[in-house]
Amino acid sequence: MEDIRILFTMTPKPYRPLVDYAHPFDLFGGRLSAFQGLFTMHSINRPVALHLLAQNVPFPSKVIEFPSVEEIQAEIRKEYEYIAIQVHSNMEFPTVMEMCRWIRDWSPETKIILGGHGVTCYTEEFLKREEIEGLADHVCWGEGVEFIRELFGTEEPVDPILPPMEFFLEMMPEKVNRAGVIVPGVGCTNRCSFCATGHFFGGRFIPLQNAAGMYRVMEKTRLFDRSVDRFALFDELFLSRPDEVRELGELLYHGGETNLSNAGYFTFSDFRSIVQYDPDDLLRWGVSRVFLGVESTTRPLAKTRGIDLKGVVDRLHAHGIETILSMIFGLAHHDRENIRTEQENFIALDGVYNQITLESPIVGTPNWKVFKLQGRIDNSFDIQDLHGYSKAYSHPNFEKGETLEIAKAFQKRIYREKGPGILKAIEVELNGFERCARHPDAVLRNHKASYFARSLRNQAPILCVIRERAEEPAVRERAVGVIDRYLGRFGAEDPHFKRKGERLVRRYDKELAKRTGPNGLKAPYFAMDTVETYYEGVQSGCLEPVCV
Repeated sequence: MEDIRILFTMTPKPYRPLVDYAHPFDLFGGRLSAFQGLFTMHSINRPVALHLLAQNVPFPSKVIEFPSVEEIQAEIRKEYEYIAIQVHSNMEFPTVMEMCRWIRDWSPETKIILGGHGVTCYTEEFLKREEIEGLADHVCWGEGVEFIRELFGTEEPVDPILPPMEFFLEMMPEKVNRAGVIVPGVGCTNRCSFCATGHFFGGRFIPLQNAAGMYRVMEKTRLFDRSVDRFALFDELFLSRPDEVRELGELLYHGGETNLSNAGYFTFSDFRSIVQYDPDDLLRWGVSRVFLGVESTTRPLAKTRGIDLKGVVDRLHAHGIETILSMIFGLAHHDRENIRTEQENFIALDGVYNQITLESPIVGTPNWKVFKLQGRIDNSFDIQDLHGYSKAYSHPNFEKGETLEIAKAFQKRIYREKGPGILKAIEVELNGFERCARHPDAVLRNHKASYFARSLRNQAPILCVIRERAEEPAVRERAVGVIDRYLGRFGAEDPHFKRKGERLVRRYDKELAKRTGPNGLKAPYFAMDTVETYYEGVQSGCLEPVCV
């Protein structure tokens, strides 16, 4: 490989937790599956944007993820021609400034590139724009792929193969499942007042890859790793573009090596978009899980107004499509009475996974200006504390920090009363198998049913642990019901189910014992290891990563 000219990096460890011990790069453990004890699903969300950019430069590059301070300082001293730093969010603002000064001191000829949502912090309020543009040579104030291609004159098209997300239960961190990552585009046209994505990209959607390109990436990803049978399409409103959804779906439905028997995908939508589909079509087009924003039921947003949310969720679950539902506490109209109503309405939806956050004044959104005008931001706040779980801002109807405690208590209540997400995911997948197994469509009856069956056989033994160790009788009964359904379908094919379940119960007890007592293990229970990836460059015709 020729000399590496550019280093793509994130900020160094350690990373500040969002709430309690929640790691900011653990989407599931920190938010969607929070407070579920040993049943907590964790996910390692790697900085795919850095890999996306590295695969769009025409010369050799290196990506370093989760580096220590010592590692990033050693990299800086190698005197790269360029160092590109991802400013993931405002939480990283001070660290990025320090990194820029290290580069100026130790490698003054190196050109600094900054980009990411966090660059919105570089305003007159925190650091004058002239100052940051004097400290950095290039600042990307929006979409990065076009920016980097223009900066380096890249012309060749690219099908980026991005590092997968990794998922594991807290009680079994060694058993990792991987999901391929695809970025169809960035931005959102909804422009919700609290959301950074819509406003960072000016209320536009910027496409990066069409349906044919997405399918090619699925095929290439599975060539690298045959264990990948799920994909995450990070696109805020993918289901709002039905022609694209249909085109990708037909490629999967009629696929050769990559088809409905070995590939499904998670993506984002809003209720307004998803109601235009027959859930049977979503099933045959490969949709396996969807993120839907509820936000509020007492004062619905335009994207949910007039829609039977419970009916939509129930129909998706009945077809084997899992849901991730989100709600926001501390909205302007919330008080102690209607926030209880919000909780009752939301828990009745029974989403598989759930995100409960606080309305926040993210820099660059309308909420930032509104919160400031209303005097709701603590004058002594640390910019690193401006996020969806912060106590740095107040609400006129609640004590300081009260909405955060309500949100945490509600997450724990969902787990206690409805059970862990893994229980509900298995239940929904069993719905999907039963529907497909008797479906008149031969592709669903054969390919999709086999997809569900393989996933169920892999996960079902954990039901025995939930049956034996869940706190609430209702949750244990729910697990018993799912076990009975599973054995009714797969008992003959899974003669070792009982033995595997008993082994997992013993494992659960052993892991729980490790965490109890004054000398017990303390969270977090896993570390983010440093990862280095090298790319040859677009013009060489080789984009296959070499991981070290």
